[in-house]
Amino acid sequence: MTEPDLELLDRAYAAIMSQIVETATAPHFTELASTLGVQIERARDLTHELVAMTPGWTHPRSEEHTSELQS
Repeated sequence: MTEPDLELLDRAYAAIMSQIVETATAPHFTELASTLGVQIERARDLTHELVAMTPGWTHPRSEEHTSELQS
C-alpha cells in the first residue's frame, strides 16, 4: 500500500471545508479536481480517503449521478 500524499489530502480537506463554511455544501469531486489542479479520478480518490478518515459528507449516489451526467 502506498503512503498517502498528506500535503494534497490537507489541501483537499481545506478546500472542502472552506466551501462548506461559505456555501453550506461540499464540493463535488469534479469541482475539487479543478480547485486542486488534479485529475477527476484523483479528486474522487482523495474524497474517499478523507471520508474514510473523517465523518462523511458525500451523497451515496454521487458517483452514479456523475456517470449519468457524463453520458
